[in-house]
Amino acid sequence: TVDFQVAQGGNERTIHLALPPFTLIGATTDPGMLARPLLARFRIKQRLEPYGDEALAGVVVRAAERRGIAISPDAAREIARRSCGTPREAINLLGCAIEVAGRDGVGRIEIPHALEAARIEGIEADGLRKEQVAILRLLVARDRPMGMGSIATALDIDERSVTAEHEPLLFRLGYIDRTWRGRVATAKGKARVA
Repeated sequence: TVDFQVAQGGNERTIHLALPPFTLIGATTDPGMLARPLLARFRIKQRLEPYGDEALAGVVVRAAERRGIAISPDAAREIARRSCGTPREAINLLGCAIEVAGRDGVGRIEIPHALEAARIEGIEADGLRKEQVAILRLLVARDRPMGMGSIATALDIDERSVTAEHEPLLFRLGYIDRTWRGRVATAKGKARVA
């Protein structure tokens, strides 16, 4: 039952609305922003892991089929590889590849279309975007731990974007480490921008 307070004129009354049993499914990429009382009401909490490249390539192929365009398996894998395990990113990159193929007058997406779409979107082979590369270059150049606020200020990027969008990928790829003094580039991260 859900209760609603309704004000009419100077009077207020409560309307009781009976709901049939239902299942509510919520999804967020930032559970820390949810109020604890709201989060506590969900009995089952699952953390989803990023898709593997092959599974994500399958998502790309199915999305292309729904849009009525063919895609080569190699092009689907190329899009998947650059999408950091996220279907939303893969489908966005697919959309750009469809535009590139359409501009070329081709009815099938091949690797050159996927590569051109990635170039247009500013997505490198490992899925990094220019802001993520800039963060990595900064950490390598400073060669000391840096806090999120310092990184955001140095690069003129919103601190929340650094924390929520850029840092998780850099950490997952093994390019940065979190220390009690701040973020540092790993040997792998240093090699990535060398």
